[in-house]
Amino acid sequence: MSFKSVLFAGAMLAVSVSAATAATISFGVVPPGPAISIPLTTTNFTSSVTVPKFNAALGTLQSVQFSLNGTVVSTIKFESLDAAPATITATASATITLTRPDSSTLVAVLPSQTRTAAETAFDNVIDFGGTSGTTFTGLTGSTLANSGLLTSAADRTLFTGAAGSTITLPISAAGTSSAAGAGNLITQINTQAAADVTVTYTFDAPVTRVPEPATLALLGAGLAGVGLLRRRKAA
Repeated sequence: MSFKSVLFAGAMLAVSVSAATAATISFGVVPPGPAISIPLTTTNFTSSVTVPKFNAALGTLQSVQFSLNGTVVSTIKFESLDAAPATITATASATITLTRPDSSTLVAVLPSQTRTAAETAFDNVIDFGGTSGTTFTGLTGSTLANSGLLTSAADRTLFTGAAGSTITLPISAAGTSSAAGAGNLITQINTQAAADVTVTYTFDAPVTRVPEPATLALLGAGLAGVGLLRRRKAA
């Protein structure tokens, strides 16, 4: 190998020992936590969750994705007052929405659960039971949805900060539970909703590569060559 080649290899080594690699980190129901959640709460409600920002010291943020798992739980009571048999359909549902601070939607879910019941003509007793009424308790539906990847400069800036910094995001739940199927129907509905949020950051993390012994030897040879060249010129 020529002297110039040795010097060139040493120079290339000096600029190639640092690189970046893609990595992800998630907060919420996935470790390292903590949980980002709203417990079962009577709809309709507007609340908020606190989300850790991406720590800028880890690297360069490339994208953000949110996962929202929504749960709805309802108690639905109904009594058919019709003079003829009727099939009643009861649906527990709620629209749960996670938004940015400016209220633009990040991700939304519509968990629901539907049951039907065949009722006789009104049995003359309003008890939400008997032959013309039914009570569904703990009627539960659950849905998981993911946001599209957020990659704009504005979003990456919004969700980046120093270690330990957080952002508060509004979350709401609008109950839409219902019962229908008879022209004359009495209903009582109580609906609650809960939500779990996960945020995943994808980023470029800097990596310092440790040169292999042969590469270190090449660099040493290059440096020695530089010293020899200087001595020759001095002579």
